[in-house]
Amino acid sequence: MADLFTQRVSITLPERYLLRGRVAGNLIRQLAAPWADLDVALDANTKGYFSDVADQPNIALLRRGVKPPSSYDQIVRIDEVVPISSIREVLSRPSVRWQKPAPLEPAKISFEDFSERHKAIRATWNDALYLREEQYEGDRRVVTGFRPPQIGAIHAIMAHWVVSDAPSTLVMPTGTGKTETMLSVFLSTDVDKLLVIVPSDQLRAQISEKFITLGVLKKFGLIKETALYPIVATLKKAPTSLEEVDAIFGRAQVVVATMQSVSRLPVELKDRIATHVTHLFVDEAHHIGAETWKAFKTHFVRQKRLILQFTATPYRNDNKRVDGKFIFVYPLRRARMQHLFRPVQYIPVMESDPAQADLSIIREVGEALDRDLLRELDHLAMARTCTIDRAQTLLALYRKHLPRHAAELVHSKMPASEREDALRRLRNGAIRIIVCVDMLGEGFDLPRLKIAGLHDRHRSEAVTLQFIGRFTRAETGLGDATVIAGCRSKIRRNGSTRCIKRTLTGTRFSKLEAKAASSISDDVKSSIPVSMRISKPFLSKPSRPSSTRTSSEPIATSGTRRQWNGSRRPPSDWLRAPSLTKNYDW
Repeated sequence: MADLFTQRVSITLPERYLLRGRVAGNLIRQLAAPWADLDVALDANTKGYFSDVADQPNIALLRRGVKPPSSYDQIVRIDEVVPISSIREVLSRPSVRWQKPAPLEPAKISFEDFSERHKAIRATWNDALYLREEQYEGDRRVVTGFRPPQIGAIHAIMAHWVVSDAPSTLVMPTGTGKTETMLSVFLSTDVDKLLVIVPSDQLRAQISEKFITLGVLKKFGLIKETALYPIVATLKKAPTSLEEVDAIFGRAQVVVATMQSVSRLPVELKDRIATHVTHLFVDEAHHIGAETWKAFKTHFVRQKRLILQFTATPYRNDNKRVDGKFIFVYPLRRARMQHLFRPVQYIPVMESDPAQADLSIIREVGEALDRDLLRELDHLAMARTCTIDRAQTLLALYRKHLPRHAAELVHSKMPASEREDALRRLRNGAIRIIVCVDMLGEGFDLPRLKIAGLHDRHRSEAVTLQFIGRFTRAETGLGDATVIAGCRSKIRRNGSTRCIKRTLTGTRFSKLEAKAASSISDDVKSSIPVSMRISKPFLSKPSRPSSTRTSSEPIATSGTRRQWNGSRRPPSDWLRAPSLTKNYDW
């Protein structure tokens, strides 16, 4: 019964697992219930927070080290007791765990029992998927559902498997929903046991979470509520024996691993894995070297396993074409037409001094955040750089010049727990700016990340464009993205100086620039609409018709001399803006 010390609050309970534990050093999980909001009256004391025992269900949020009361049906372990107004932050910490009901440990369950569990889970997926397409009125989504490329890809996969067992490839640009496409195929077709290969640790964790929670399928009502969650293993520790392979793959319905962790296994272990799984999915397939993939794929082709490769580009990082039959290729220009991408506001910061460029980018990031938050757009910002030392310097500058926006750093060398905690705080809004070193790019899913400050360029223009595509994802009420890039004055002989700038604005490429841009597809060049302005206090370069190249456009460089077509002098519109008479390098 409520008393004077009882307070009604809205809390978010952590996800609860049916199965959770390690097998051969690898975590295996099955979700019972996802994160859930609960409005409850709680009484607080030094031991924790307690609902009325008469409530159904009753719940206790108990501090670690305190003996659990037997009168409560649900008990959640927390780190500390804080004022009840701060309880939501405590419950969002990754250390929070359900104590009652406690999850079962997979290692203590027999293989026979797992076989029956798999059949029972799959039985709940029969005719459970609703292939409903999302609908828009103008730019506003009025019906949630699958995106057009997802529906097209699902049907293409099913049609291909009717007539062929050959490995196949699907080209779906960044942000079109490759992971939900995998989930839908897994749930709606006869995929008994699945191995998912990804290129990085970050993607391994993210894809594992997607399969564990079924992504947005339940949230959007695209699968029946009665459908059970799959049993998923995240392979971080490579098996060392046939027994360990059997222990992992015999218990899990889905195993998510990096190519690095499985490609180095002995041949007999690869063959045993191929014996266990019925299907192999490869995410971001363009990252895998041709020879590495050919050697690994052979084990599954011999066993006649069905193989799907998902990629945003048809060419690998080693410049070789992704193999397999191309059964679905979705063009970027249609993604824009079908509301999958939003326009990008591009703000170039043109400074010859790198230190001043950093300060200008920081100022622009702060202004973009202030502007968007004033419009009630809950945007987050990312500052991208190339080294950890430089990232630490930038973090200090962001904290100094933008104290109103909390900033944090993430990189691959920091402890996983610290990195996960930083990303958790970014997701819940405790952090507004994240400084990263070549992270949070491909596969990272956080639609509110809408502002990018590029302090250092990527290794290629194609990678930069794919990175920018991460910020263009369309979602109701999120608004448009802003990309702020530092442009240093530097003459390059290969003509790629203005490659990205011309790509984003649709300006015609010169012959030299066309050579530098040859690795970028035509769809990419014409896909991302950008509104441009020059960072204060610099002047914008007067526009010229994009359909023709003027007779005075620079066509070559020799040392520090420019050779202008027909003249040694630049055109008059360049003379009016002296600070822009150099070629600016991304």
